[in-house]
Amino acid sequence: MIVNDHNNKKINFCIDTLDDILKAKNKGRSIIESCMTNEQLDSAKKYVERYKEATEDFVGTSELELDILAKRQSVGDAKFGKRHWNTLIKKIKNV
Repeated sequence: MIVNDHNNKKINFCIDTLDDILKAKNKGRSIIESCMTNEQLDSAKKYVERYKEATEDFVGTSELELDILAKRQSVGDAKFGKRHWNTLIKKIKNV
């Protein structure tokens, strides 16, 4: 579908494209929620940068960056070592 923006420039808009953008944004949120260390959050930040380049969704990018900042506060300087892996494996087995 082709529509005009507020400057009367043609925009090629497709529902499939919008669906792909929403899937990518939800994947970004899942990645951020799964992070347990600052190093993992750094990798999530790289995903958000690639998301911004691919979709040009600046509002969604801002939301994901705010999610990263909030997660960084909860993670702090936590290290994810062998003991943490063992605890995580026990939780998974109990579920």
